[in-house]
Amino acid sequence: MNHFLKTSPLIVIRKLFLYFFGMFLLSLGIALSIKAGLGVSPTTSFPYVLSQVMSFDIGLATTLVFTIYIVVQAIILRDEFHHINWLQLFVASVFGGFLSFSNNLVNFISPELYAIRMALFLFSMLLMALGIIVYMSPNFLLQPPEGLVSALAQKSGWEFGKIKLYFDNFSIATTIILILFSGVGFIGIREGTFISALVFGKVISVLSKRITPILSAYCSAAN
Repeated sequence: MNHFLKTSPLIVIRKLFLYFFGMFLLSLGIALSIKAGLGVSPTTSFPYVLSQVMSFDIGLATTLVFTIYIVVQAIILRDEFHHINWLQLFVASVFGGFLSFSNNLVNFISPELYAIRMALFLFSMLLMALGIIVYMSPNFLLQPPEGLVSALAQKSGWEFGKIKLYFDNFSIATTIILILFSGVGFIGIREGTFISALVFGKVISVLSKRITPILSAYCSAAN
């Protein structure tokens, strides 16, 4: 974060563009996965089901859940939770707004054939992976879910990837509990959720090797 702030203004502008554009791509991917109706990603599952239970807008529900993640980070890290990390509250609000906008943007999509729905889901997963790669490339603030995973990894000494896997499984479990106790029906978690849990990280890894050098060149060209 400090390194980010010490760069030239033009580089900062380019990095901020990548950061927020990446968040928009991620939100669009999430909105498309919801439209596919084959389950959403583990990280999105709880906010999505909560939005259905409470009749909230998906963006508002996501902002609320992400805010809880930030508070938990502060409790875990205590003195190591720097004041700058509270900016994640702003990031959560912006992302929630993007998600609401994206959900309205794709509102006209209503696939019926299973093959089309699966194709839409796979495309949404690709779009989400691209969004994560783009928004993480400036090395700015992490999204609250990744920030919480990072805090847990920092305190436990375990690898980020291992904690992320446990976090995804925890998200799915808490979503199932919410579904069972709310009586809204089994929504949000389907085959797509488990496909995402199994291969999403690999998709990010493959795409990152090809895209990250391009993003780095885009920023360094501002020098």
